[in-house]
Amino acid sequence: SGVGLRFADGDGAEFDQVILACHADQALALIGAPHGSERAILGAMRFQDNDAVLHADPALMPRRKRVWSAWNFLRDSSADRAGRASVTYWMNALQSIATPDPLLLSLNPPTAPRAALVHATRRFRHPQFDAAAMAAQARLSEINGIDRLWFAGAWTGWGFHEDGIDSALAIAAAMGIAPPWTMPARHGRAAPAVLVAADLAAARLQAAADPSRLAA
Repeated sequence: SGVGLRFADGDGAEFDQVILACHADQALALIGAPHGSERAILGAMRFQDNDAVLHADPALMPRRKRVWSAWNFLRDSSADRAGRASVTYWMNALQSIATPDPLLLSLNPPTAPRAALVHATRRFRHPQFDAAAMAAQARLSEINGIDRLWFAGAWTGWGFHEDGIDSALAIAAAMGIAPPWTMPARHGRAAPAVLVAADLAAARLQAAADPSRLAA
């Protein structure tokens, strides 16, 4: 009849539905007695720590500035080929930010930017989309909404922020809840309140119960 939550201080509460908006491995650890499908699907998703450094050191960008791009791949030829790839995002180009010095965001920089040019350092955990993860994603409808538990996060899509939002919209749509905004009118017609992406994602959730709806 509900989902019981037990808190760190020993208190508890019961809710009609619970949405776990976190990484898959964190969601699995939060479930008191996960069943086989939850273990198989959530456990198949792997995550990797990535160090993000916001800085202004052009040494982590292409030598010729005229070939700078929004996304820049960098690998040290002497580095271990099994090591993590390094990407530097040119935030000025990505977000139209006008600053005297470049704003650069490097993931797993092979060499540390000069300390005087570093603004901030953070560590994030990102999903790894291997064959096992993709197979687990295809089975998400087997557990989403079952036992009144729902799963949201960027790991349900391609790892982008928009994928996290899309997964939340899909859950809301499955519960009959429209987002608190409307799309602007296009081609003289007002767009529906629920985004098309959310409608499609909700349809995927319901396809397990009625596969014939998937074709529609």
